[in-house]
Amino acid sequence: MTKSALAVSAEHVRVYTGLLQLAVRVLCREIDAPLYRQMQDSDRRMDPGDAPLTDPVLALRAETEALEELAAEYCRLFVGPRPICPPYASEQLGEIKAGGRAAHDIEAFMSRHALRAALHAQDAILDKDHLAVELAVLAHLLQMAAGAVTGEQVRAEAWTAAHDLLHRHILPWACNYLGRLENAARYAPYTTVAHLARKVLEEAADWPAAAPSYVAP
Repeated sequence: MTKSALAVSAEHVRVYTGLLQLAVRVLCREIDAPLYRQMQDSDRRMDPGDAPLTDPVLALRAETEALEELAAEYCRLFVGPRPICPPYASEQLGEIKAGGRAAHDIEAFMSRHALRAALHAQDAILDKDHLAVELAVLAHLLQMAAGAVTGEQVRAEAWTAAHDLLHRHILPWACNYLGRLENAARYAPYTTVAHLARKVLEEAADWPAAAPSYVAP
């Protein structure tokens, strides 16, 4: 099997989908205690080396103090009043106002494919061009493309839609944004998730436009 075939095997796509889903959760709202403990457990099991989900500095503090620091960091990065890294395509692409063309374009894409954003009441998301929304849609489509229960036509259509979403709506801004986020963030998981999500997108950029036969259960 060639390297490109291995790169887009169903299992590979599922792993990358999981990383995208983690990025969605970290970007859309503050870290809470259950997620923080899950990330601690993951670090203990996986020996993450230089890419931990929980920050070594914050690990020395009480959980409540660590969560308060992460909440402040979330606001500094994403919410503001003057966020360092606003996670909206419209702002990152230099549009005059938030919720501009980029937001309308992603809404049109979702409408065309009968998709909707399932937002949580605590999500700090103002417009559909938020990176968490775009990554959530991408993860959903890739999950369908590599799914064991969907038919071949559904998988092919999902793969094509994911490719279109990635190249038309995400890649024009997200990799550069995630690089800036990784440099601007003070703590994991923000540094780690930005790094991993960027790597996923960079590799996915080289996947073929048409659904390959090896993306199958």
